[in-house]
This record gives sequence, C-alpha cells and structure tokens, in this order.
Amino acid sequence: MEQTPIRSAVIDRSGRAAWVSVLEPRAWVILRCVVLDMKEMSVARRETSSELVSATALMIQNSWPEPFAEKQVYNFGPLRNALEGEEFPPPPNI
Repeated sequence: MEQTPIRSAVIDRSGRAAWVSVLEPRAWVILRCVVLDMKEMSVARRETSSELVSATALMIQNSWPEPFAEKQVYNFGPLRNALEGEEFPPPPNI
C-alpha cells in the first residue's frame, strides 16, 4: 500500500475532462488477492476475479517497470499462487 497512486485525466462521452486517481497496479492486485483469500464471493465471481487477478499479476511481473518485490509476493499466498500458476487458472490468451 506504499505505492503512489496513478493520476491522470480522462475524457467522458460529453468531451469533458476529469481528473482520476487510481491504485497503482501492484497495490490493486494485492488488495484483490486479499479479497479472494476471504472467500466471501460467489463461485462464478471468484472464478472471474481469479482470472483477472492472475492475468494482471503476470502482466505486472513481466512488463511493469517495477515488478512485485519479493516480500510482496511471499507475504500474500494468493499472489504467490497467481504468479506461480498453482491456484489460479492461466491468464487468457489475448
């Protein structure tokens, strides 16, 4: 959670600009892993969320300028499993 949020501008359908602030992708994946670990969602939603987390974690690890730190990966079992492919399905081929 120490990562700085990403700030940018978006244009809505009416052509108006709006500033947005979103979680840094590594922080988002870690939060989603925590939610998945709680196992409080439906089976269908858990499956979809698992695929999204897995795909995002692998994209970050392979392409983001700052991949996950070792302590981030090993402190969160679902994240470790996503990167090692043990629990979550592989990311979709796009």
